[in-house]
Amino acid sequence: MRRKNSLRLKDWNYAAPAWYFITLRTKQGKPFFGILQAGKTKLSQAGKIAQEEWLRSGNLRSDVELDEMIILPNHIHAIIVLGNNKEGVRAHCNAPKTNLSHLIRSFKSASTRRIRQIQPDFAWHRSFFDHIIRGEKSLERIRNYIHFNVEKHAADPAWQDSFFSKI
Repeated sequence: MRRKNSLRLKDWNYAAPAWYFITLRTKQGKPFFGILQAGKTKLSQAGKIAQEEWLRSGNLRSDVELDEMIILPNHIHAIIVLGNNKEGVRAHCNAPKTNLSHLIRSFKSASTRRIRQIQPDFAWHRSFFDHIIRGEKSLERIRNYIHFNVEKHAADPAWQDSFFSKI
């Protein structure tokens, strides 16, 4: 059931095969994942855990493919492909088809459990941003955004807001 103030697209089946661009933020924008240094994010232990859990979340599900991804000090950008069955048969036949919210919830839960062992005040922002990628031009723009995000973010944090209005 959708929340009244949900950010999700009304009437879209988030378990349908599709490409998604997602952004996950830390609560209050706290820089738990590292620091910007020389145009790159130098990952903290929490950032390394988030990266490990993200990669693990793709490996655990045969119908999920992870594309581009970047971790910044207080948020993560990634492209996810749902509905790509790598094995031909589901690894867990009784498991429901993966939907985007379930994938994100599982990732947040696993990473939070581990990160709080070293950083007890760690928390995620309540929700996440998603954009359904519907064409090659949009996909290429988003991949470029992810690839150059650290440099742009370091130079001008407001750049992110202007990008989202263009996709």
